[in-house]
Amino acid sequence: EQDERYKINGYSLENVRNWLEVQVIDVIRETLVTPEKQCCCGLCVEDVYALSLNNLPAHYIQKGGLVLRQRHPDRTTIAHAVSAAIVKVGERPRHD
Repeated sequence: EQDERYKINGYSLENVRNWLEVQVIDVIRETLVTPEKQCCCGLCVEDVYALSLNNLPAHYIQKGGLVLRQRHPDRTTIAHAVSAAIVKVGERPRHD
């Protein structure tokens, strides 16, 4: 079922996504491999994900749409954003 908040004149905008979402998720998967060193609960992972995306320039595309050749952050830049987010969330988690 589609969320009505993402509809305009009956057309759904739910398939418009930030192109970096999957790249950030991949880096988080690679980085959060030592739960004894950092919390990997759902809340902390969501916080790392959101903070990482907020610290990178957004580039929205339609699902299945073309990604035009533009300057996107490279993997190293994404990894730095994720690492910084992990440190920040680790220093101030939103739970005990």
